[in-house]
Amino acid sequence: MDPLSLYRYWNPGKLIFGPNSINELKKEIGSKEIPLITTDEGIARSGILKKVTDLLEEMGIQHFVFDKVEPDPSLEVVEKASNAYRHDGCTLVIGLGGGSSIDVAKAVGIGGSQEGSLVEYAAGKPIEGTLPPIYAIPTTAGTGSEVTAVYFGPFTPRVNTLKDCSGDRC
Repeated sequence: MDPLSLYRYWNPGKLIFGPNSINELKKEIGSKEIPLITTDEGIARSGILKKVTDLLEEMGIQHFVFDKVEPDPSLEVVEKASNAYRHDGCTLVIGLGGGSSIDVAKAVGIGGSQEGSLVEYAAGKPIEGTLPPIYAIPTTAGTGSEVTAVYFGPFTPRVNTLKDCSGDRC
């Protein structure tokens, strides 16, 4: 494997990795989309968030940032991010950071687009309709959150697998 090449991998979503792969967002996100970026204050302060927001601004894409993700995020944090998603009229989620930021993005995909509480969905309530696209931009190695549809949080009684096969996502 050439470390300087760009690679694509689907499982069940598409994984793009390699040097400057962040630029692939230009091909992935439509001009009418409104992303909510879930991240933490450390990523925001480090300048990594600015790279993503600069790219979105260059594309002319309105976006919003929720930078209050904490390690092992509480239900309250996920609900605040879900409320921001709905309030701002977002259409997709970008999880930027470590496993917690990406897991919050997955939970916002449900909490921001479905009726009912996240606790109900964690307990097995069926998801109706399609979930919004979720893009994961990992800044750490190790959690694997970017390659799974699983979210395990403090309010989930068991590991929950979320799979949305609408369109060409699977």
